[in-house]
Amino acid sequence: MRLSRMQNSLRVILVFSGPSGGHLFPAQAFAEAAHAESSDYKIVLVTSIRAQNLCLKFPAGIFSEIVFLPEFGSPIGFSFAGLRALLNIPVANIQSWNLLSRLKPDLCVGFGSFVSYFGMLFAAWRGIPTLIHEQNQVPGKATRMLQCWIKTIATSFPETAFRRKPREVVFTGLPIRREIRENRLDLNRKAEQPFTVLVCGGSQGSAFLNQAVLSAFSGFTAEERAQFAVIHIAGNGQDHSIREAYQRLGVSAEVMPFFEKMWLLYNRADMAVSRAGANSSFEQALYGIPTVFIPYPYAEGHQSENAKYFVDQKGALIVVQSEESAGELAAILRSWESRPESFREMGRVMRRLSFENGDIRLWNIAKNMLKLNTCNS
Repeated sequence: MRLSRMQNSLRVILVFSGPSGGHLFPAQAFAEAAHAESSDYKIVLVTSIRAQNLCLKFPAGIFSEIVFLPEFGSPIGFSFAGLRALLNIPVANIQSWNLLSRLKPDLCVGFGSFVSYFGMLFAAWRGIPTLIHEQNQVPGKATRMLQCWIKTIATSFPETAFRRKPREVVFTGLPIRREIRENRLDLNRKAEQPFTVLVCGGSQGSAFLNQAVLSAFSGFTAEERAQFAVIHIAGNGQDHSIREAYQRLGVSAEVMPFFEKMWLLYNRADMAVSRAGANSSFEQALYGIPTVFIPYPYAEGHQSENAKYFVDQKGALIVVQSEESAGELAAILRSWESRPESFREMGRVMRRLSFENGDIRLWNIAKNMLKLNTCNS
């Protein structure tokens, strides 16, 4: 019956993804790679209702359908919001199970978070081929809980640190969106131009990062500040106060809550100061941007391990989140003028570590799984 449906209709791929850009952007890149090769696939995205705004920004037609599951999880302490999230678990379970029954997918691909957990688990139980892409150097909880059930796990980093060996691990690199890959320019920055620093705390911003950068510049002289231009992604609700702070300091700065066309900013940056989410880290690497990582210290420390990979290869520097962060960052910013070649070499190393075409490599794995599924049907 599966073979008959395949011969007369599109192959169906069900993509489960968490609601943040770190999950959704690699899922988008995967879907783009599939459609670039053939239009013979119906790709359906399943994510959290919290992702609605980000999903509006997808290229038209990249997903045939988007299904939003309710927010769910286990509450920390008691709250009505936490209780509601806990009660949503059976609702999400039923919806995920019914989706598998309705769509009868030929392949299920997961991109992390608990939003993907039940759907991927049910798919494995039902004998549907399953593939997970793990973005981080340290696998997330959902990946760890699923790894004994999933056929293949693809990784962004060459040596992802699994505590227990999964059934099959394949290094692909991170799938990067087409618009990011295709708009990279090889610019020769002129020495007399201001040194442009891109500050980015991830898709939701970072209050700590915002304050650390401002504090670093506050200790500079007017002459030192004049050597810099800042592009600052501050996060929703924080851009107004950050913009005013730069004005008081006399630092030339463009401040925005969020920016969709990130390649425009990457092409202008001489250095990045950022968190160490996998998506932004590899995008900055693709553009050869020397980066100062201030990793988010929580969430099992996975950002610290992401950053450590680039730091160990001499492509980046790391500043640990602490009361001393601003001072350490200020010292790094001051040092660029005395050792510009060191920063240029960091950029060249980052470029080598970008592992281009992760989207294509991941799609090739998926395609081979689809072929095997056809032969076994």
